[in-house]
Amino acid sequence: PDSLVTEFHLYCDKKYLISLIGSVYFFGYMIGSYFLSICADRFGRFTTIMGITYGFIGTSVWGLFIGDIWAFLIVSCSFGALSAGATLVSFVLSAEFIGASSRHLAIVWLDIAWGFQQVVIPVFIYYFGRWRYLFLLSLALILIYLACMWNMNESPRYLYTKGRYHKMMETLSNVAKLNKKRMFSQPIEGNFHDLDNPRVGIVEKTVPKQSKTYNCFHLLTYKSLRRNTLICCVEWFIVSFSYFGTAFILPMLDADIYLLGAMAGTAQVLGVILTGWALERIGRKTCFMAALFPAALCYLVLSISESQEVLMIFLTFAKFFISSAFCSIYLLSPEAFPTIIRSTASGVCSVVARIGGMAAPVSLFFGESLQINPIIFFAVSCLLGAALSIYLPETRGLQVSDDIEEETKPSNISMVPLKDKYGKHT
Repeated sequence: PDSLVTEFHLYCDKKYLISLIGSVYFFGYMIGSYFLSICADRFGRFTTIMGITYGFIGTSVWGLFIGDIWAFLIVSCSFGALSAGATLVSFVLSAEFIGASSRHLAIVWLDIAWGFQQVVIPVFIYYFGRWRYLFLLSLALILIYLACMWNMNESPRYLYTKGRYHKMMETLSNVAKLNKKRMFSQPIEGNFHDLDNPRVGIVEKTVPKQSKTYNCFHLLTYKSLRRNTLICCVEWFIVSFSYFGTAFILPMLDADIYLLGAMAGTAQVLGVILTGWALERIGRKTCFMAALFPAALCYLVLSISESQEVLMIFLTFAKFFISSAFCSIYLLSPEAFPTIIRSTASGVCSVVARIGGMAAPVSLFFGESLQINPIIFFAVSCLLGAALSIYLPETRGLQVSDDIEEETKPSNISMVPLKDKYGKHT
């Protein structure tokens, strides 16, 4: 099969460019995580997603006609940035549309799709061979996605924090028509804390006009946000460090790389499905802690065993548990921050996660220089993350706040049940 190595002659003095491709992608992912998440808080979730979608189309077309390795590096960096923005902003938009009781489904389906592509791509490359076909596949999928965006709306919570009342009510009306549900019978005073609660309505005079713009520095200057920010960043670093460390361990095994990739992707999908079932039953925090402890145990076994069969089995289980931990922290983190700065906070966490991902291969070389098995670093980090998770907030069933001030003072907006045409409470 055709490959980058053979087409661009990445031999001898050009061999270093092979490893540079992954580093450039992670660098783009880190940049996109930060700047595109800020765009989502400044210009809106839907507007940012549309921009990302058109960016994917242009980059995919460019990828079909790449003529040298340097152009491929630029495309790889661009795909990393766009992928980061698409993942983060899509989840934030989904979470803000979904009520507290079903919010975990957004991250579950997102992670299932992520795991599914890890199964499909190795199979696709194995049978079709040419790497340019991946850009063709990407272009086809993004065009299908663009065709499905006709009924997508801006987040009502985002519109609320920006004081765009009429646009918010228009969006809610469109959602009600699409779902064939009854809209609020009359606009009366209420609090915008539960979109899926049909007993609550909102009047224009209660909607705040937001004039202040928040950035990543406010995550540390506000006492109500500082603790969650620091703990979530450390946990994201640990989970990403272990998650991508698992991917770098795969080539060390004496087995078919395509089979190992498919097994790892299947383990991730199964881990996410089980986590989705448990998130609303035992909580985000408990799921996260319960996933990190067995993941640490799997890494400990991997660090002392020499049997290829044992390594394959426990590596698959490690992927299962670390994917479960990633799913839990991915859901918990946005719920711990108010709407006005939620996307920015998620972007900061993702940037820290990319640093953890880039640290994973470095730890392998560092362990070899110290003459110790580098897998022990992943075991220790998971144990540290499990211990630190005690200080994470439990967000299961909680209504997320919309403004930073709501974290420190009670809302002055009253909540009144809707009444039907006979004057009775519904």
